[in-house]
Amino acid sequence: MVSRTGNKKWRILIVENEPNIRFLIKNLINRRYPDFEVVADVDNTLDAMRLIEEDAHIHGVFLDIHFDCQVESKGVSAGFDLAYALRSTDNPPWVVFMTARAEEYALEAHKKKYDQIGFLNKPFNITEIDEQISWIRQHKPVPEKSLMITHRVHNQYGESKKLETEISLEDILYIHTNKEENTVRIHLVGDEILDKNSNTLTWWLDQLTPYGFFKIGKSCIINLRHVSQFTSVEPYAVILGQKNEKLMVASDYAKKLKIALQSINSTP
Repeated sequence: MVSRTGNKKWRILIVENEPNIRFLIKNLINRRYPDFEVVADVDNTLDAMRLIEEDAHIHGVFLDIHFDCQVESKGVSAGFDLAYALRSTDNPPWVVFMTARAEEYALEAHKKKYDQIGFLNKPFNITEIDEQISWIRQHKPVPEKSLMITHRVHNQYGESKKLETEISLEDILYIHTNKEENTVRIHLVGDEILDKNSNTLTWWLDQLTPYGFFKIGKSCIINLRHVSQFTSVEPYAVILGQKNEKLMVASDYAKKLKIALQSINSTP
């Protein structure tokens, strides 16, 4: 059995034109900091901006400053130009600049009031990176996510009525498809159920995967943060919530679920 602890992951984009440095920082973050996930790495600021505009769940950017090979924004301005442009996006990520001349650039960034966390000096120093990651954990928490859910309820006369309810993702235990209907029901902590939501399970999985949700069968998605126990031998099952609700896990999903839970357990 695997017990559940841990938090959501910070989703990171790396923007660095040197392939060896990009590879180094990506692997370092993924191996050393299990609560951080590098979701993409690119070699120019144009691709970086496109990815951030497409993915509102990128929380932070490790950003080089000097891009010799970039025509559209040459020299030292490329990284700063991206940092400035990020301020106008819907969910601006924080920025950690990576440079060989940190002290010189720190003053420039301060003047322009970028939302940077700080600077990492090249060549990288593990102690400095540890300190930077620790600061992010304390001062830049992963944003809470809430959704407005459309669902249906029945009154005493059996009449169906559409309602909209705003919920926090933290309050979702699991989501299950309704048999013979193209709808799902959303089970919340406290035994509340929002029934007959018209979004598909695939849609929900796309929305919730970055926030620690996992598919345990063809018809069910669970919130990993509410798993208190996992039976890792057949018949596979998870125990959810304070009421210890038991859900069966399809064998095809059991191995990956165990890995996902172990990853959460290793989060500081």
